[in-house]
Amino acid sequence: MFLLDKIGRRKLYFIGLTGMGIALAALGTFFLLKDNLGPSLKYVTVATILIYIFFFAISLGPLGWLIISEIFPLKVRGLGMSIGSLSNWLFNAIVTFTFLKIAWVFTGEGMEILNEGSTIADPNPAGAFFLYAVVAVIGILWGLKYIPETKGVSLEDIEEHWRQGKSPRELKA
Repeated sequence: MFLLDKIGRRKLYFIGLTGMGIALAALGTFFLLKDNLGPSLKYVTVATILIYIFFFAISLGPLGWLIISEIFPLKVRGLGMSIGSLSNWLFNAIVTFTFLKIAWVFTGEGMEILNEGSTIADPNPAGAFFLYAVVAVIGILWGLKYIPETKGVSLEDIEEHWRQGKSPRELKA
């Protein structure tokens, strides 16, 4: 949280999404190379997930809640924050409920993961991780146009900025 006012929301957004995208692409690559990595796959996977969590924790984790509390005019702030919060939980649910289905869609013949001593195959999540890495890139491109820097800008100034019909990129402290 202390980084938000020190570094700025916009910069943390891009740092976080870039790190998350790289971690997701790395996870996809590791699962594609699962046979070459052998038993070390579990260690590099856990390490990469921890890297992903770090970048999420400095960016989208707190920023999703902070930005929706800052960008809406006072008159519609409650409704805007409710819609933003609902969207956050809705997309979390979509990712949760579709991950295995997406993993199976992208699991080609012979790419399944067999656990030791089991005849039941699990999907290879490489394709799902690559898909989410693409979503991170789309998030970066979207953010370039639509994420304003609100560090050092009062709520009143943000509201006046929107009233004047200016773009998010024009908001300056």
